[in-house]
Amino acid sequence: MKTSTDKTIYYAQMKSKQDMQSALKVCSPEFQLISPTFNSNLKGEEQVLIGMNRFYELFPDYKVHVEDVIGQNNKVLMTGKVSLTPNSDFLKTNKEFTTAQCQFSANFTFENNMISKEIFVLDLLDLCLQSGWEIEKAAYFFNRK
Repeated sequence: MKTSTDKTIYYAQMKSKQDMQSALKVCSPEFQLISPTFNSNLKGEEQVLIGMNRFYELFPDYKVHVEDVIGQNNKVLMTGKVSLTPNSDFLKTNKEFTTAQCQFSANFTFENNMISKEIFVLDLLDLCLQSGWEIEKAAYFFNRK
C-alpha cells in the first residue's frame, strides 16, 4: 500500500470485516474518528477500538461498499454505500428492523503517510426510514451521554 487512496480502501475493507486492529495499522497513534451522525469523536487507538466495538454490536452486519475514492495532497474523499441493520437485542427491543443501504462520505486526513483523521457521515433519517428505527429513538440513543 503506497498511496493514500490505497490505504483508505484497505482501512474501509478492514472496517467492513469488523477488524479494527488491522484497520488501525494504516492510522497514526493519535488517529481521530469523528462521526457527526452518531455524535462520536474518538481519539487514539483505545477509544476507537471501544467505540467501534460498540458500533459493531449495534450494527453487527455493517458492510462498506466503496464507490469512489479521490485523493489530493494529504486529503482523501471516499463515497459509497453502507449496509447495516440495527440490532434489536442491543437496543433492548423486540422490534424487527430491516437492513438499510445508505450513502456515506468519509473525509480522511493524512500526516506522515498515515491516516490521522476520518470524518464519517451518513443520513440518520435515511437509516431510520429504511430500517424501521424511529428517528426520535435513534436521536435519543446517539445523543445521550
